[in-house]
Amino acid sequence: MLRSKVHIYIFVIFGSLIGSSSGEPSIPPQPQFQSRIVPLIKDLSSEIVSKEAIAKESALALAEAPPMLDPVLALSKIVLSGQTAFYWGELLTLPSCIEQAKKINEALKIAEKQMKLAKLRLTEAKRNLLPSAQIEAEGTEGTTIGEDFRGRGMKLKVQQPLWNGGKQWKLHKQAKINFTLAKTNYQKVLLDLEAEVKQAFYLCVQTQLNNEQQEKFLKIAQNIHESARKRFEKKLIREVEWLAVENLSAEMQYKADLIKSEWDLAQLSLRQLLGFYEEDPLNVETNLNYQLLSIDLEKSLDIAFQNRPEYILSQFNYLVAQYEKEIIFGDNGLRVDLDGSLGYRAEAFDSENLDFEDEFFVGVRATIPFWHHIIETNSIVQDTVPSAGQTTSTDFKSQTIAIDLFSFTGKSSRLEAEINLKKAKEDFYKAKRNTLFEIKEAYYRCQSTINQVKATQADKKLRIKESELMKIQVGLNEANLSQLLESYIRQTDVLVKSNTALQAYFTSISEFNRIMGLNVLNPHMAI
Repeated sequence: MLRSKVHIYIFVIFGSLIGSSSGEPSIPPQPQFQSRIVPLIKDLSSEIVSKEAIAKESALALAEAPPMLDPVLALSKIVLSGQTAFYWGELLTLPSCIEQAKKINEALKIAEKQMKLAKLRLTEAKRNLLPSAQIEAEGTEGTTIGEDFRGRGMKLKVQQPLWNGGKQWKLHKQAKINFTLAKTNYQKVLLDLEAEVKQAFYLCVQTQLNNEQQEKFLKIAQNIHESARKRFEKKLIREVEWLAVENLSAEMQYKADLIKSEWDLAQLSLRQLLGFYEEDPLNVETNLNYQLLSIDLEKSLDIAFQNRPEYILSQFNYLVAQYEKEIIFGDNGLRVDLDGSLGYRAEAFDSENLDFEDEFFVGVRATIPFWHHIIETNSIVQDTVPSAGQTTSTDFKSQTIAIDLFSFTGKSSRLEAEINLKKAKEDFYKAKRNTLFEIKEAYYRCQSTINQVKATQADKKLRIKESELMKIQVGLNEANLSQLLESYIRQTDVLVKSNTALQAYFTSISEFNRIMGLNVLNPHMAI
């Protein structure tokens, strides 16, 4: 007999399903923090109650702050980095650096694709909540008892679990959580990238300022050296004074070379993040207006526990592990599945007309583990149309029971699920502890940098006044050139310390924002 079948599979994708279920897994208890998020700057007294409000308040703070950068840039140069053309003018600003880094960062692109993948899997999980439906069209031709026959038919086949511990619904909830995890992970990667760019940018600002100031004072030192040389040749100063000036000039040159090398390394670090391959010196915006913040530790903790990606990820990973455990326990428990079909079919000799009749099939399969074995029962009810040469349909009923000996392997899966749940719970508590520790550590680091900035600002004023006074004394022959050069060296040293303190302050505020889960471009107005 020659038979041929044409199967047409139609999978129906339904729209989004909205629903909720009771008895959802809950996260472990955690300390009660203030439920309202408020700015850290005490000037800004308006309270924020959501992430959207945080972003709005940040934008307001940026608008009210003194402009950090000139918004008008002459697009005078093109730097090619791979396949990306980045346009910039005389200044590299922090926002432009962050945007360029986002364009070329592969980790960010991967995180974005992971979000798309999680969204596709969520759509698939929604579809799996519905029965699996299949439309089948059949055509048969052949020969029996020396005579040709033909058959035609069509039916709808449906498969649906009747009981499996709510697996499909839990998989759907798990897919929703995984989608949220993917979005949170994207935010984490973005925050890490922004923090890395900010650190490199502020280091470049510091070293560029150091280099510019050192070059300025190096020219002054060269003039003093030349003046001392001429005086020594005319026997106006003693040899010991001339040797002191030479020694101090060499020290100034050494420091200038050292600062230049630090600037080159800082530029290299920023170039790598931006994908720049040219060796031209970078010119970053160095006029960073700032104000020293008054930070509230408790409010910072409140913000961190609501926004920090690492903490949010640990919560959702714990929920995923809970669902995973329930799914595995359901898979290794009682399962009841329905398999059915309904349609019409006819089969007759070529000399006869086709007379279509209804036919159906219903099958229920149940499995349950028993010790190391699996008990399986099958119940079938079927009614098929007569084949060619027959006059009556076939009505068929069947019930079977079987025991698969020593085939149950679910105990190891259950144990593994319990272990993974305990690990996820421990990771959750660890993330909570880390958040608390890192916020406090960042808070004290910020306070330390604030004190450092205040100290260097006072010292800077002192050294500037000292150099001015020494210059006057040299003009009155009350001080030596070597003493003037020493005062300039002390001034450059304190200027370097001041730039370093400001760089540390900006970086610490940026890191503080990252730990709290906030991405604010202007650190001096960070909340």
